[in-house]
Amino acid sequence: MCAVYTTGRSGASTKSDDFTKFKLDWLDKVARDPDITDFTFRAAYVLVSTFLNRQTRTAFPTQETIASLINGKEEGVRAAFRRLAKAGHLRRERRGKRRSTIYSLIVENRDVEMEMVG
Repeated sequence: MCAVYTTGRSGASTKSDDFTKFKLDWLDKVARDPDITDFTFRAAYVLVSTFLNRQTRTAFPTQETIASLINGKEEGVRAAFRRLAKAGHLRRERRGKRRSTIYSLIVENRDVEMEMVG
């Protein structure tokens, strides 16, 4: 993992890494998609900002958990993730009944895992 440290005007160091860049690139891509609703973006934002694993680049929260964090309903989250998958932003791997789905981000039509260097 490559980390870059920069010094701002105050002299304090800030850390910017590939993981953060990928999350922000993906969120920018989703935000610019005219077919993505505000609710879908909110679900995507919580998925990435709260649950995306740094090592595996996957997330597996329940739809119920996402819904509770964005004051929505499970059905709405399910539709949001379907919309993200259909638009080519998200890959879903279902693990069976009573197990959460594994979500992977897709950046520039390639999986985030393929984009990682180092």
